[in-house]
Amino acid sequence: ELIVRVSAVQAVSEIDSRSGWDTLVQAMQSELPVIRYCAADIMGRLGKLEAIPHLIQAASGPNPHVQSIALDGLSRLNAIEALPLMIQALDSQNDEVVFSAKQALMKLNNREMVCAALLQNLSDSHTERRASVIELLATMGERQIVPLLKDLLESDDSTLSMAAANGMLIL
Repeated sequence: ELIVRVSAVQAVSEIDSRSGWDTLVQAMQSELPVIRYCAADIMGRLGKLEAIPHLIQAASGPNPHVQSIALDGLSRLNAIEALPLMIQALDSQNDEVVFSAKQALMKLNNREMVCAALLQNLSDSHTERRASVIELLATMGERQIVPLLKDLLESDDSTLSMAAANGMLIL
């Protein structure tokens, strides 16, 4: 029965764009995470900007698989309005969500805005987020973090000193 529901969501969205869209919106409210996952995946692939609020809601939800696919969809749509949510997702306890958030941040087209937002999160964020931000900035080639990386190499916090070392290697 579950496979039939998933297939139905996918098929309707491909056959009829208007009623298909309505079906996707309804599917995003399903109690079943697999239905929400499929709907979020399709919404992200369709390229419709009207999907952004639905994907933001899905990326804020409780299921890590749905969160991850929603973050991917937001990056496909270049949803810069989801930038704070993507940065917040770096704090997730789920590795898949953190990976998806990193990938989404790197895919956004407005590199300057992404880097500025990441730089703001260096001073007042959790250790894990700071480590992720350091590695993201290094991956994006932000050489202005080199002095910070040098300082963090001496940090008592092994997570941050390791992130700094990785950042230096990347740059």
